[in-house]
Amino acid sequence: YARHRRAFRAALGSLRQSARHYVLDGHVTRHVEGARLESAAWKLIGSQDPDYARRQAIRKRRVDRLDPIRATMTAESYRDLRATVGFEVAQVLSAILEAKAGRLPKYSGAERDAKNAVCEALKDRAVAVYDDFMKQCAGDARPRPGEAPRSAVDRLNEGDVEPYMLGSFYAARLAGKRFVSREKNVDHAVASLNRYRAVVADGEEARKTKNGLPEDFFEKELKMAREMVRLLPTKINHVRTKGGTIEDLDALM
Repeated sequence: YARHRRAFRAALGSLRQSARHYVLDGHVTRHVEGARLESAAWKLIGSQDPDYARRQAIRKRRVDRLDPIRATMTAESYRDLRATVGFEVAQVLSAILEAKAGRLPKYSGAERDAKNAVCEALKDRAVAVYDDFMKQCAGDARPRPGEAPRSAVDRLNEGDVEPYMLGSFYAARLAGKRFVSREKNVDHAVASLNRYRAVVADGEEARKTKNGLPEDFFEKELKMAREMVRLLPTKINHVRTKGGTIEDLDALM
C-alpha cells in the first residue's frame, strides 16, 4: 500500500500541474479529462485503504473535484461532457450514502436522527445529479416547430441507451429510500414507483427499437423494476389504510 501511495502522489502532482495549464476556461475537454483521471487515481488508492474515514474523505474529494466542473458546463455543446461527469458524480455520491447508511445501526437517539438527516440529503443530491445526467443524455423534450413529440429513448444516441437506463434505474432505487420516516407518508414510495414504471416503459421500448443492443441488455435491472412495479402499490396502499411507514412494512415482509 505504501508503494502504491507514493506512485499515486507522483501521478496526482502531474495531473494537478496539467490542470493548472489546461484551465477550464478555454480547455474544457482537456481539463475534464484530467479531472476524471485525478478522480480515477483517488478511486484506485481509496479502494486499497482499509480505513472507513479515509475512504469517505477520498470519495468526497472526488465529488469536490468533479461536481463544480459539471455545474459550470451549461452550454449545449458541453452536454455530453456534463453527462459523463454527472454519472460519475452520482455514482460516488451513492457510494458515500451506502457507506454511511451501513453504519446507521451504530447510532441511536439524537445522533441517529442527525445521521439519518445527512443520509436523506445525500440521497436527494444523488437523485438530482442522476436526473441531470439523464436530461443531458436525452436532450430537450420540447419538440421543434412542426415536429411530433419524441420519447426520451427515441432521442437517445445509440451509445447513450445503456448508461441512460442504468441512471434511471439507480435513481428509482435511490428515490425509494427513506431515512427520515413519517407516519402514513408514502411520497417517496410513490415517486419511486413512478420512476420504476418509467424504467420499465423505457427499457421495453429500447429493447424493441434500438438496434445493436445485446440480447441480455438491461435484463436483470428490468426484471427488478417490474417486480417493484408489482410490489409497491400494495405496500403504498397498506400504509395509507393501516398506518405505519413503508420501512416498517419492509421489516415485516
